[in-house]
Amino acid sequence: MKYIFILVCYLISLSTLAATELKQSSPMAKANASLKRSHNDHQDFWLYALKSTTAIDEDSDRYMQQLSLTMDFDSHFISVGVYAKIWATDSYNDEVLLATSDVFTLREDSNLDTQQLVMTVDNHLASDDYQVTIVLHDAITHRSLITASYDDYFQLADLPLEGHHYDHYQSFYIYDQSINLTNDDDSDSFYTDFEVALDVDTTQPQLWLTAQVMVDGVEHFQTRPFLIKGESTADTQYISMSLEDHSHERYRTVEVRVSEANSSSHKHRVSAIFTDVNLESTQSDQYHSHTSTSHHGGATILFPLIVFFSILLKVLLKLNQRKRMLNQ
Repeated sequence: MKYIFILVCYLISLSTLAATELKQSSPMAKANASLKRSHNDHQDFWLYALKSTTAIDEDSDRYMQQLSLTMDFDSHFISVGVYAKIWATDSYNDEVLLATSDVFTLREDSNLDTQQLVMTVDNHLASDDYQVTIVLHDAITHRSLITASYDDYFQLADLPLEGHHYDHYQSFYIYDQSINLTNDDDSDSFYTDFEVALDVDTTQPQLWLTAQVMVDGVEHFQTRPFLIKGESTADTQYISMSLEDHSHERYRTVEVRVSEANSSSHKHRVSAIFTDVNLESTQSDQYHSHTSTSHHGGATILFPLIVFFSILLKVLLKLNQRKRMLNQ
């Protein structure tokens, strides 16, 4: 019996030790360890896991347009609604708000409430290595619950970001541009036809481009792809068109958008813009010409009638004089 009692006590001690080790290795224990690395306004919240990735680098300069954060916040509460604000600080210590998440629910230390926030940075965000901060807020009171800083998490430090405005090669540009107006049938100084001359140069040996003609923001014409070579002036493009939109004479804005012919997005383009261009549609120009012709046609018909009645009046007067002479 003595040996049996000793064996039972030994087994109990082993089970107690295993339970203690299991508790220390549990997610809650790991979360509490990470609690010391985050600044908490309320000690009931902590960041258990964090992952950051960047994507979309069109000009291959390592600065990215897109930031993705995968966050697993935990809490002592059974259920609580929260949202996150993502801030970025540049090398000049200027801070900008990148994004605000939707409201989501934390459920104690569950890993089922992990959130992924994918954001495209502002179009004009300058290229820099940004320090990112995540601030978790209460969805009802909007109080700050926990701040995860780049000082504590390497995943938030020195993230290379830039807006789309800075994330592309400017491989072509407009060297010279002009517009010439023709065809004014009704002589009112508003024209139906115009020709745009564009000399587009490229930093590459050669490049295929296409042009889109806009009048007051409405597309009127799309060119076929054309080839430009370096800084040559021999490849100047002449784009001619007539305005046929049934509109009357007015001053308009003509824009010619030039983009790469092999680009599906057409996000990279340059524009030649001409303002206060005196244009009218071919229908409007013909209308005024027709009105003028009708007016002259009426005058041509009226003149013989006047002559006819004048002669008739003279004849009647002579007949009347003869009649008087006979009566005398």
